[in-house]
Amino acid sequence: MTTSANHYDETLQDLERRYTECQAQLADLEQAITALKKICTPKTDLSYAAMLGMDPAPISALIQYGEISVRWGILGFLFEKSNGEPMKTADIADALIKGGSKSANRANVSAVISDMVKNRLELESKDDGYTLTEKGRVIWNAITHSSKFREKISPSNGQ
Repeated sequence: MTTSANHYDETLQDLERRYTECQAQLADLEQAITALKKICTPKTDLSYAAMLGMDPAPISALIQYGEISVRWGILGFLFEKSNGEPMKTADIADALIKGGSKSANRANVSAVISDMVKNRLELESKDDGYTLTEKGRVIWNAITHSSKFREKISPSNGQ
């Protein structure tokens, strides 16, 4: 019995050692990923304009916030204008209002942001405001490729 017990002890020790090594490797990978995201994310342009080979000017210059939902406006504004920096609710609301949104006000924008953080996981709260999550960037990319969005930003739309 002592031989079996020794074998199990040795196996357990080996597994614990390997587990500790894997944890250290995961920590290293997480650091590398975080560092690369800081470098790559602001430079990664997945916008509708870039995909079509259009002028690299932000697509938000084409958007009339009055033509899209407050949620879409928030996603677009943060993707195109924030450069990955946290933006305050008041600044986001002001940008949407200045961009022509008829339904954006600070209370409404705050409620939509809350939903986007807690339920949709498209935004995350940072030190001084909100930034897009990876999911938020993917969602915005999908929105900008939708026919509904293209109709909304089309120059012939209401002009």
